[in-house]
Amino acid sequence: EEKNPYALQEMTAVMLETIRKGYWKPSEEVIKDIAKTHGELVKNHEAGCSGFVCDNAKLKEMISGLLDGDLKQSYNQEIAQVREGPAGEQPTDNSIVLKKQEQKSLSEIIQDNQKAVISLIIAIVLMGGAIGYGILKRRRSER
Repeated sequence: EEKNPYALQEMTAVMLETIRKGYWKPSEEVIKDIAKTHGELVKNHEAGCSGFVCDNAKLKEMISGLLDGDLKQSYNQEIAQVREGPAGEQPTDNSIVLKKQEQKSLSEIIQDNQKAVISLIIAIVLMGGAIGYGILKRRRSER
């Protein structure tokens, strides 16, 4: 915790996710102890926000359910604050807004990468020709 509280957050989150998925079945006491350690790390050092710590809704729900009172409230507030920003705070000109990337169709991808696709097709054709030439040459030498 002294050297890198965020690494310890990640480790406790991974342990709890392993439990949540049923790969590890420790006693209830151990589960609650790990959840409490994780909650205290988030409370005392803010959320480190790896994929496990902030981006796993099912794990967050599990951890929240294992915590009591003020620690539960603090944990939920810290995660929400990191994910959504401080309550009531308006975005500034320096804010970054991430937008969901829309999926493109295959034809759009090909159109966007037309030169790369043409180069790939040429390379495949040339490879096929080289392989064919090698097979013919080998057959002739066997005769």
